[in-house]
Amino acid sequence: TVPATNLSPARTLHTTNFLIDTWRSRGYRNKDAHGIKTGSTDAAGHCLVSSATRGSLHFISVVLGADRVTLDDGEIRTYSFYDTIQLFDWALDNFSYQSVLDSDEVIGEVPVTLSKIDHVTVHPAEEVEVLLPNDIHAEDLERNVVLEEPVEAPVQEGDVLGTLELRYNDTVYATVDLLAMHDVEASRLLTFWHNVQLFFQKTAVRVTAVTLLVLLAAVLVWKLLLGRRQLRVAPLAGCGEVGRP
Repeated sequence: TVPATNLSPARTLHTTNFLIDTWRSRGYRNKDAHGIKTGSTDAAGHCLVSSATRGSLHFISVVLGADRVTLDDGEIRTYSFYDTIQLFDWALDNFSYQSVLDSDEVIGEVPVTLSKIDHVTVHPAEEVEVLLPNDIHAEDLERNVVLEEPVEAPVQEGDVLGTLELRYNDTVYATVDLLAMHDVEASRLLTFWHNVQLFFQKTAVRVTAVTLLVLLAAVLVWKLLLGRRQLRVAPLAGCGEVGRP
């Protein structure tokens, strides 16, 4: 009711959505519906954007370009409302939210290096509940698991180590991170040896090491040649002394 003003008396307005009001038309009232907006023009036909809720389910329906016809029995049917009811009944009767993944479920193991423990188990970051057709169940969903492997210690509980995708045919229903279930400490000895290996894998270090090896080899060869020369000169000098009168 719009209160009276200095220009007009009080006015009572009625919704044109027949799903939630029977003031102008009967036969369309729907207990699950609670909105939203009607509209019609000659070019657009009868249109209705409506919402409905039942339990945890909440749907929005959009019907455009519907007709209003007179049936053989004389009933005047507006299909924007009639079709919306059919859509809501079908959706509310054939879909439901299902829990398809528990947050404490062990999904797999990720190999761990640089630690005395060789793996860490992973679990979903959260419980997953999705809207599914009633003829599809959690066990029907395909699980596509992608894990990092291997990972280097240390690993902290809650580190993201992969993802899990839930799909049915071509429809992806959920994607969730996979987290480490516990800490994995690094081994000091293994970490030290790994750092040494990384150090010698650097290009500059390799070039320096090769250069030093070449110089060392050159020095060894030089000393070897010098030693042979000294061995040859010493006997000749001795023979000269013996041969003098």
